[in-house]
Amino acid sequence: MGVPNGLINTDAGALSLAKTSKVGDYFVQARAPAVLITFSELNFVEAEAALKGVTTGTSAAAAYEEGIKASMAQYSLTASADYLKSATLDADKAKGLVQILEQKWLSLFGQGVEAWTECRRAGIPILKVPTINYNAGMIPTRLPYPSSEENLNSTNFKAALTSMGGQNTMQVKLWWAK
Repeated sequence: MGVPNGLINTDAGALSLAKTSKVGDYFVQARAPAVLITFSELNFVEAEAALKGVTTGTSAAAAYEEGIKASMAQYSLTASADYLKSATLDADKAKGLVQILEQKWLSLFGQGVEAWTECRRAGIPILKVPTINYNAGMIPTRLPYPSSEENLNSTNFKAALTSMGGQNTMQVKLWWAK
């Protein structure tokens, strides 16, 4: 059971650890791996490409199922036959795409920026704006430039802000999202 983002401290505290899932030791150990791309993510990329007809190397359904198996295997789990059967890729392309992207998002647990980037790219899954939100009631659309950019590269920093609307906020859409 997850904890919704953006809860005020009293509401988050009221959930208590007994009512929510705990992050496993795997993720908090000193030697927890840093991940660039996982085998599961690669399979989901391949599944999406196959579904869209961009590649013919494997079927979308086969890559999708391998993605699910790889996602679980990276945490030393095995996808049960019942789970794989319940998650069979829908023959309808639009529904299948949603399934692929949702499973990909699940596989990106622990890779917050990558998962967020996927949501921005595809709009799947549809995220709820947190109750307490410090971004004008919206999910961030970009990361702001760091202050070091303003200090060390002022001319180009100002030019970039001018070209995108003049603000260095998480509310300005990226050029490809306009």
